[in-house]
Order: sequence, then structure tokens, then C-alpha cells
Amino acid sequence: MLTPEQRRAHFAFIQDGFRRRSHNLRRIVEAFGGQSGGWEKVARLTGKSVTKLHQIADLDHPWHTTIGDKLAREIEQALHLRPGALDSKDF
Repeated sequence: MLTPEQRRAHFAFIQDGFRRRSHNLRRIVEAFGGQSGGWEKVARLTGKSVTKLHQIADLDHPWHTTIGDKLAREIEQALHLRPGALDSKDF
């Protein structure tokens, strides 16, 4: 049984992972051209809408959703990234 402190630490660890994935996705969009077409290019390659990408990449988006494992692997595969790339601290 986890103590309340251990539960908070575990939750923080998971949230850090979700934030890292969002941050790395924003970096990918920037590499594809940022505001001047990067979102559209990444959307086209991943088969996701620009709106969906904004929802998962922007932590301040009103309908922000996290990037789960399945979605992270789909994005990595579509963009020809190594598995786990969105989870990397050194992206």
C-alpha cells in the first residue's frame, strides 16, 4: 500500500511524462515549420487533425488531453521516429 506521499510522487512522475510528450510534440511541429505550416504537415503525416494536435500539445488548451502510450507510438511511427522518442528527455 502506498503512502499519501508515495502516491503524490507517483502522480507527479506520470504527469511529468505527459508534459514531456506534449513538449516534444511541440518541438517536432517547430521542426516541420512551426506556425507557418508545421501543424498542417504533422497533421497530414499522422492522420490527426490540427485541432487534435493542439489539444495534446498545448497544456493550456481548454480541452487539453494527454498523449497516452498508444497515441505516442502512433505519432512516432507516422513520423518515422524511434519508439519512445516522445518520452525522451534529450529529444
